Amino acid sequence: MYICPISKSKLIKEQSNLVSPEGINYPIIGSRGNVVSFASAENELKNNHQNELMYSMDDSIEKYKNFLNWLMQTFKTDAVSFRELLVERLLLRPGYKVLITGCGLGDDVEVILKKIGPEGILCAQDLSKSMVLHSAENIFVNNLYYSVSNAENLPYENNYFDAVFHFGGINLFGSIKKAIAEMERVVKVGGRIVFGDEGVAPWLKNMEYGKAVINNNTLWAASPPMHYLPSTAKDVRLEWVLGNCFYLVSYEIGSTTPDINMDIEHIGPRGGTIRTRFYGQLEGVSEKCKDYVWKEARKNDMSINKFLELMIYESMPKK
Repeated sequence: MYICPISKSKLIKEQSNLVSPEGINYPIIGSRGNVVSFASAENELKNNHQNELMYSMDDSIEKYKNFLNWLMQTFKTDAVSFRELLVERLLLRPGYKVLITGCGLGDDVEVILKKIGPEGILCAQDLSKSMVLHSAENIFVNNLYYSVSNAENLPYENNYFDAVFHFGGINLFGSIKKAIAEMERVVKVGGRIVFGDEGVAPWLKNMEYGKAVINNNTLWAASPPMHYLPSTAKDVRLEWVLGNCFYLVSYEIGSTTPDINMDIEHIGPRGGTIRTRFYGQLEGVSEKCKDYVWKEARKNDMSINKFLELMIYESMPKK
């Protein structure tokens, strides 16, 4: 399951460390021995300086708890119901292998464990050592594994997980593009990805409601990073939750781009197909030539596509 985030080699357990074939050591920490620390790899914390400052201070856990309590009260819901709503988008089954990136204090851990059962595997990852250790102390079962690592360079094998989940924090990542690409790398074809963060719905941003919440927290001005999704994304859904102040993106990883028939003929004056209209484009012609083609095509009861192809074929040398 674990790989070295630097060399991408598989890791071997040696005493209280995971060791790469190149001799790079990653310590197993925590009083229960259930956390692997990759925090020093390539000095990754420096690449996420804003997150590091926010989540490494002595009072970060208390501040984070206070924020979550404020959030649930503000949007008139409770944490358990809300987390269950989010996790539903993963379409989990017993025995699934799941990764949580940015697990924080483990708010989603127990909800997902119930879905996948003891035969499943859950990995929980975060950049904050203090938060991961706090979660590992309070939630621990045999099929739950924690790591202190960088979501932009995950220490997990390709195509390993059935689902990846992230909620809250991706707007602060050094590279959202890398973080999404890493989620996709570690998920199997057919697996699901669900992620979300602050971002007021676009129809509200210029209204008093939107301006008020953005004034309270500038992160709520963020937009969903849909342009970073892969061409193979299937069943893509974009929705807004918590008073339409958070976006939620869910999709399945496909093996190919959408499968369409590009060779169905259009009925009408232009004619042609998706393929010929895109791949068969020629240099522009004068308005006079264009008018002539339109008139001649109509006179011969042909589409422009058929008329032009016929003219070109007739002018081609015969073998």
